[in-house]
Amino acid sequence: MNKESADHGQEARNTLQLRLLESRDMDDALSALKLLRTLPYVDAQNIALVGHSFGGSLTVLLAEREPNLRAVVVFSGAGYSFDRSPELRARLLPGAVVCFKG
Repeated sequence: MNKESADHGQEARNTLQLRLLESRDMDDALSALKLLRTLPYVDAQNIALVGHSFGGSLTVLLAEREPNLRAVVVFSGAGYSFDRSPELRARLLPGAVVCFKG
């Protein structure tokens, strides 16, 4: 994302960040969660997610898609990007509401 910003500016970085969160990185997180739930020593009904920064943003979006998570802990989700990316902010706020209602 830093290279994208240096080469094409903040808007391009914002676009890339949101695309990664909603595609490649979301796919990886969903796959990891699916695998975790198959492990015999994991209680699939008591899984919590923890994320920081970019991972915090991903955690919010993942919790929005996976409402049966036990808990979600986010440290500085989108800390760098929240005020720089209106698109990301608009995408994360509904997810955060889901996390708190859960």
